[in-house]
Amino acid sequence: MNEQGYEDGALSLAVDVDKPSYEACLGWMKELPDERAITLDFWSRGNFVRRMLYQRKHGHSPLLIPASNANQMRWAFRRLALAGTPVDFLYTGSLTRPRFIKHWHPLDIPIDSGWGYIVFAGTIVKSKSDREWWPVGGYASLMPADVPAWLSEEVPSSFLSGMVGVAPAKLVGIDLKSWSPAAGAFSEIVGGVPGAASVEPAMAVLEMDLPFIDGMAAKDFESLIMDHSDELEEFQQAFRGLARGYSGSLEESEAAAERFRDAATELRRSARHEQFRTMIARCR
Repeated sequence: MNEQGYEDGALSLAVDVDKPSYEACLGWMKELPDERAITLDFWSRGNFVRRMLYQRKHGHSPLLIPASNANQMRWAFRRLALAGTPVDFLYTGSLTRPRFIKHWHPLDIPIDSGWGYIVFAGTIVKSKSDREWWPVGGYASLMPADVPAWLSEEVPSSFLSGMVGVAPAKLVGIDLKSWSPAAGAFSEIVGGVPGAASVEPAMAVLEMDLPFIDGMAAKDFESLIMDHSDELEEFQQAFRGLARGYSGSLEESEAAAERFRDAATELRRSARHEQFRTMIARCR
C-alpha cells in the first residue's frame, strides 16, 4: 500500500495491451466519410501505440516503408501484400497546419484513444442512422483525405487484420532530415524492419514481373491473395526469412537470400503457379 492507501499494482504494457480496435475505426470512418482524416488522427492517438506493442508482443515484424502519398502506398502495398508481412507506411508528405478540430465520437465504442482531444460528454446528438455521438475537440495536423480513404475503401480487410497501417512520420518522432537513424531507432521499438535495411528483399518483390497488378480492382486483388494463400506460403516465408536475415549472421543472410530467389523463381515460372499468373493476367 502507498501513502494514499492505494494498492500498488505492476502494469506491463507488453503483456496487458489489447489488439487495436480496427473494426471500430473502420466503421467510424465509413459513417463519417468526409472527416476520415480526423477520425484516423483521433483513433491513432492511443491505438498507434497499442498497434506497436501488440505487434511486438506477438512477434510480428512489420516492414517500415516511407511514402509521401496514397498512390505510393497503393503501388507498394499491391506488391508487398504478396509477401504476407505486415506493412507500416510512414507518411512523409505534407500535413495540414495545426488547427482546432471539431469532431464526433460514437457512444457505442470505447474511448481508447484521442490523446490531446477533449470529449464533451454532457452533450449527446443523434445522426440519421440513430447512432449517438459525443462532440470532441482538439488541435491536429492531418494527413490528406486520400490516405484514410485508401485504407477504408481499398484495403479494409488488410487494415482489419492488422496487415497494414499508416502514421505520419513526423508525428511519431521520425526526423525526415535524418531518416535512417530515426527509422532504425523506431524499428527497434516496434520490432520492425526499416525499408532502408531491407532494400534487397523489398525491391525484389516490388520489381517482380507480375503484370497488371495495378489494374486490378481492390476487391479482386484482396480475393486473389486470399484464394491463393496456399500457393504463396513458401514465397511469403522466404521473404520473412530474408527480412529477418539482415540481423543474423552472414551465413544465415546468404541462406535466406538463396531461399527467396528460389521461391521467387518458382512463383514466376513453375507450372504449379500457372493459375495464379493467369488470374493476374486476366485483370487488365
